[in-house]
Amino acid sequence: MADLYYIAPDYWHDEYIVLDKPLRHRFFKVMRLPESFGIVVTNGLGKVAEGMLLEDRIVLKELEISPDDRIPISVYLAILKRDKMDWAISKLGELGVKRIVPVFTERSVVRKWGDKQVHRCQKLLASALEIRRKSWLTECAYPVSLGNIITEIDIFFDVEGESDSNMSFPVSVLVGPEGGLSPSEKKNLLNARARPMRLTNGILRAETAVLVGVTMVACKGGLL
Repeated sequence: MADLYYIAPDYWHDEYIVLDKPLRHRFFKVMRLPESFGIVVTNGLGKVAEGMLLEDRIVLKELEISPDDRIPISVYLAILKRDKMDWAISKLGELGVKRIVPVFTERSVVRKWGDKQVHRCQKLLASALEIRRKSWLTECAYPVSLGNIITEIDIFFDVEGESDSNMSFPVSVLVGPEGGLSPSEKKNLLNARARPMRLTNGILRAETAVLVGVTMVACKGGLL
């Protein structure tokens, strides 16, 4: 399959894509692509097009709309330290989950997550999309507090949970922080009918639990 490049929807017009300075730098300086180079691009919303790379634009030739190719899993991820969070976001993007929602929990070490972090999350997911070579970008939401979205959680990963085999989609999963969820958070989740799911017989680091848990859920549903 040909390389696929993500360009945000704001740059797209009916017959061409505008190249701003950062995009020109990427294609001509970093990647050293020549003018008139044939290129395949996506807007991350299912639109895929073949085009010709020119100095200030990509002239579109063929265009198709693809159905949503993401895994129907929303991941509510307790905010981790930067390197761990970046790794988890990148891997979830490569798996192709539908949405990532950063969550503040009682034991979250990181207490700030603003526009800068959301923008970084979106860049990581754009890179992951190009690695995956698919046409739908994983969404990155603004952060929320766990108490405000308790009722949105279907499954939370917990060492005291069951090895859940019954899976229906779409599904939302919660991954706790370093140190795990607090007893009161688990109680509130259970009261809201969220199911605790055990991943292994031992303890996993939060960033490991993200990848293992989402992979297990997707595999149980035959999606990977």
